[in-house]
Amino acid sequence: MRAIRVAVLTLPAVMWLLAGAQAAAAAPWPVAGGTVLLGYGESYAVGGAVRTHLGADIAASDGACVRAPADATVAFRGSVPAGDGGTALAVSLDLADGRRVTLMPLADVVVRAGERVSAGDAIAAVAGRGDASCDEPHLHVGLKSGDTYLDPATMFEG
Repeated sequence: MRAIRVAVLTLPAVMWLLAGAQAAAAAPWPVAGGTVLLGYGESYAVGGAVRTHLGADIAASDGACVRAPADATVAFRGSVPAGDGGTALAVSLDLADGRRVTLMPLADVVVRAGERVSAGDAIAAVAGRGDASCDEPHLHVGLKSGDTYLDPATMFEG
């Protein structure tokens, strides 16, 4: 007589598997194109100092529509330091898996803190000028889990 093995998954194990499947699904780029000008971890100079880039700068035209890359809650909308002594308008989105995506420099932001957005919703327009990491118009995408910066390219479609 043969023994039959049955795998029993606990609810936490099932939730972990489902979370992994959701995290593996790639999000759409928040701006059309998806060409990365300056990637995560690359070096750039500002005022003679070399810095490490903690996001991805995606090529975009002035005024290009910025879309929510995933279902999220708007955690922040406002001005942030731009690294060159100036400021930039930014939006941060809290994702269901606990990560936070920050998008900047922006213009014409159409969302408010606390608002729920769905993947693909228009949330802002790309600002006409860049920031310290890249002079030309672009969308800087930052991704964090808690206090840890992550490579945002890992969450987007090729």
